[in-house]
Amino acid sequence: MSEKLVRMSFTVPPKVRDDLSYLSMRLGVSKSSVLSTILSAPLSDIVEMLSSIPADIRDEDAPDHARRFRDSSVHYIERKSAEVLDLFKGLE
Repeated sequence: MSEKLVRMSFTVPPKVRDDLSYLSMRLGVSKSSVLSTILSAPLSDIVEMLSSIPADIRDEDAPDHARRFRDSSVHYIERKSAEVLDLFKGLE
């Protein structure tokens, strides 16, 4: 791999951590490599799809603190994520 790798830190629900740990153990690779491998193609597809939508569109229901996956913003983030996934279902 010729790209320089970067370190990231983020918060996930315990179930995601547990599932990621399980996959890592079963595959015999690091959690980081599992995430990198599993997310790379879907994330690129989502970026490509969303890049065609004007960047200034903002959901009026978005709480100011919706940038973190905790407390009252969890519901909003899950809803927005579901909307993106629905876009992919329409492409099938």
